[in-house]
Amino acid sequence: MVNLLSVLVAAVAGAAVGFVWYGPLFGKAWGRLSGRTMEDMEEAKKKGMGGTYALMLLGFLVMAYVLAYTFDFLGVDSYASGATSAFWLWLGFVAALRGINELFSKTRSFGLFLLDSGHYLAVMLVMTAVLTLWP
Repeated sequence: MVNLLSVLVAAVAGAAVGFVWYGPLFGKAWGRLSGRTMEDMEEAKKKGMGGTYALMLLGFLVMAYVLAYTFDFLGVDSYASGATSAFWLWLGFVAALRGINELFSKTRSFGLFLLDSGHYLAVMLVMTAVLTLWP
């Protein structure tokens, strides 16, 4: 059975990972690899990011719910088995699809692929911690 409160906390934790990942950890590298300048980012902030952040959180809610549902279906009962499952789900769906998208993108940047895919692996592992360690 899926615990909806843990799903909500996992989604917020996933968003927090993103703020740190694309902020202090790798924000400058992401900007360089994606071709975005500080002026681009400031312009986006001026236009307002509320809708973007709301949709991002919705995406993380879906991601956390599906992860929780999959763990329940698989009978995941520990962080170790959850992390293993999350890794294979990430590799088979997230990394594979990000790689395909990068092949057809304007940048065709392996560095950007690693940065963005690594972000989703970190998100999934943090979500896994919340979902499997929740009392």
